[in-house]
This record gives sequence, C-alpha cells and structure tokens, in this order.
Amino acid sequence: MLNADRKENPESGDISDRPRLATDLAQAWLAWQCRMVAGIIRGALYQPADTGLIESTISVWPGEGEGELQLGEIASVALKEKRGVIRSQQRYGPGNHRVCDLVACPLLVDNEPVTVVAVMISARPEVQQQAILQLIQWGGLWMETLVRQQSAAQQEIGTFNQDLLACVVGHVSSHEAAMDTVNRLADRFACERVSMGFRSGLTIRLRALSHVANFDPRTQLVRRIEAAMEEAMDQTRILILPGSSKQEAVVTRAHGELIEQQGTGVVCTIPLPGQCGAIGAITLERDASHPFDRDAVDGLESLARIIGPMLEWKRREERSAWSKGIEVLHDLATGVFGPTRLKLKLTLLAL
Repeated sequence: MLNADRKENPESGDISDRPRLATDLAQAWLAWQCRMVAGIIRGALYQPADTGLIESTISVWPGEGEGELQLGEIASVALKEKRGVIRSQQRYGPGNHRVCDLVACPLLVDNEPVTVVAVMISARPEVQQQAILQLIQWGGLWMETLVRQQSAAQQEIGTFNQDLLACVVGHVSSHEAAMDTVNRLADRFACERVSMGFRSGLTIRLRALSHVANFDPRTQLVRRIEAAMEEAMDQTRILILPGSSKQEAVVTRAHGELIEQQGTGVVCTIPLPGQCGAIGAITLERDASHPFDRDAVDGLESLARIIGPMLEWKRREERSAWSKGIEVLHDLATGVFGPTRLKLKLTLLAL
C-alpha cells in the first residue's frame, strides 16, 4: 500500500526515509473522508517535501476545480505549523463571489508529516468547523496505522480494516454498523461469538452479537459479556484470558466467569477509543484450541483505533435535536466562561 523506499534528495544529497503514499490509497482515503462529512466542496492531499514545503498534489476530490489555490495555501500553513488550521469566510471562484471555510491539517507519524489534507467546506459555525477538523484527525489514525504496517500479514489486516471502515461509514445507523462489524470480525478471526457494547452513562450496554439479529438484554449471558467489557474499560487495556503474560497485575474475574458459564476457551476484550476515552468495547470468544496470538491482537487493536471514532461520530449524530442543542449551549458557555478569549471576557465584564 505504501512505497517506503528510500528517496534521494537531489538538492541536499541526503536520503529521505519519509514514506510516500501510493496514489490509489490516497484517493480511497480522501474520497472516504470527504463523503463522510456533509457540505465538503473540495478536498486535496499533498505530499510534503524534506524542505518543509508542499512538494506536489497527491489527490483531489471530486476532481480539479475552483478553490485549489486556496487549498494549497492553507495546506502550506498547516504543514509549516504542524497543526490543524481553520480559515473562515474565505472567498473563491469567479470574481471571488463565493464564500467557504477552509480546514487543513498534517497527518503525522513519529512527529513527521506523511501527508497534508485540506478541505473546502460550506460556511458554518466555529463548533462545526472544529468537529470537522477532529474527524479529519481521527481519519489520520487509519493512515498512521497503514504507514506502520510492514509485513504481508499486517498489510492483509490493513486491507480488511479499510473494507470494514468503508462499510461502517456506509451504514445509516450505529446499530447497523455495529452488527456488520461483529459479523465480519467473527468470520475474519474465526470466533465463536463477537460482541460489541457502548457506554451508557456509568454502565455499558450490549448492542450487537455476531450472527444474532435480536437478543434479550436481561439474560445472564448478556450480563456476563457486559461485565467483561466493563472490566477492560475500567482498566483501559486489552484483556485476554487465558493471558500470555501472567506477571501483569490485571483483574480478569468477569472474563473468567464468562468462560466458566459458556465453556468458551479464550476471551479477548478490546476497548473502543473515542474522543474523550473509551466509548465501548468489543469482546471476542474462541475455542481453547485456537488462542489469540500477538498478530491477531495487534490487528484488532489497530482496527479499534480506526472504527472507534467513527462509531462515536455516528452515535453523536443520532442524538435528538434537544441533546444537540444542549451541547451547543455548553460550547458557547465554555467559550465565554472558559480559559480562552480573555479580551472578549474583559470587554463583557466591563460592560
């Protein structure tokens, strides 16, 4: 997927180890990112040079057109500052009669930019601009995972992750996405059962069981699985029982009870990361003759890092208009009473 060959810099004579993105990967990633967010007019990926400047355009979505000059300029700023950049109310098009917002950020691996993404969006409030920047940065986790994948087995996992992520994005609801995910994981990793649950307040609730359309949330099985998920989330780590490292001081009581009740040989639970901590977990159960090896766990962990933010985004979008309104009011209050915008607050205080 990535051409990680060393490239000689003709100007300095130095050899660069910066990986270069393949065109097909860049196009697939950019198309997925732009389709995920409503209101994106145009997007572009840029190849950074060793000099710290934009070297070339890797991919443009949906194709060449108006605003490419503005996209290149904000991408250069984001690359120079090594951070996300937002520009509001930017004019473009014939006679500069059209207005848009611009968002750009570099995607870093080991603190080095692999590519720079810039998007042109319809004008919107600052809260939504920040949300789009976060989505782009979350999407960069997938890119980072692909960059780090070297072996043939890891590349195979990367292809599976890419297909699954596209499927998750394509589903309308988080429940449908969760159901498809657990079914695919059960088939891909040869599991007897795969479960997914999401945090609801202080507890976690099971939302999907592989190859099961409906289930009774009051059954003992469901409660055992939810307890195992809470156990992993409380310790913010992957739990496997029987574990490969017995020296680590971890609590696996709920996992042991699940194995004892169901007669399953091996249980692995992986937390799903979100914007502010774990949003849920995935529990996989296998026969004792087929334990989880290190490659499988690494692949599952990279998958969780990719789909976790996407599932969180879908669940946030499913909230009621009332809940979304409360969040907007909270953000506005934070802007007024929080630690930023000191000049505005002093002016309000004086008034």
